[in-house]
Amino acid sequence: MKLVIGLTGTMNSGKGTIAEYIVSKEFEHFILSEIIKEETSQKHLPLTRENLQDIGDILRREHGLGVLAKLALERAKTDRILIDGIRNPGEIAFLKQVKDVYFVLIAVDAPLAVRFARAKERKSAKDIVDYATFVRDDARDRGINQPENGQQVQACVDAANYQIINDGRAFAPIVDRILQDISRKYEHACAVAEKQTISS
Repeated sequence: MKLVIGLTGTMNSGKGTIAEYIVSKEFEHFILSEIIKEETSQKHLPLTRENLQDIGDILRREHGLGVLAKLALERAKTDRILIDGIRNPGEIAFLKQVKDVYFVLIAVDAPLAVRFARAKERKSAKDIVDYATFVRDDARDRGINQPENGQQVQACVDAANYQIINDGRAFAPIVDRILQDISRKYEHACAVAEKQTISS
């Protein structure tokens, strides 16, 4: 049985930093936005936040809400997988129904002012925006007035098994406790599955 941890969260909440920490615990790492970037580049479009959001919406509309998670899982070569950047409940639904996968979702959030400050510090092309634009992009990312195939991060955060408020305090002890809890439940699920296999 594969252990698949999904990571969702608001813009600039620090998902990447937490993902790096989880990966250091021997998890294979897939970033859903990288799949979207590949598709965007193939269409010869600039890698702006708006273009990435649009292409992600198109992929989900044309190939199903769980398409990005499906593509990530198909690329996996190990049994310990981190899927980073889940932004639509369809991706969660897909991963929950895959046979021989134990799936849990971790959400990362931080106060809006903290996230905007991080965006200014990063200074990547898609983050160089004023506050009003950041608030607008954040609303779209969360799913406000978005279609079913659009960004729905708030619904994903609400559906998470674990939530981390990454406001600048040390996160490693929190993540360690979460991973220990996940490991315990995963081992139990594997034991139950093995008993069911033997009894059948």
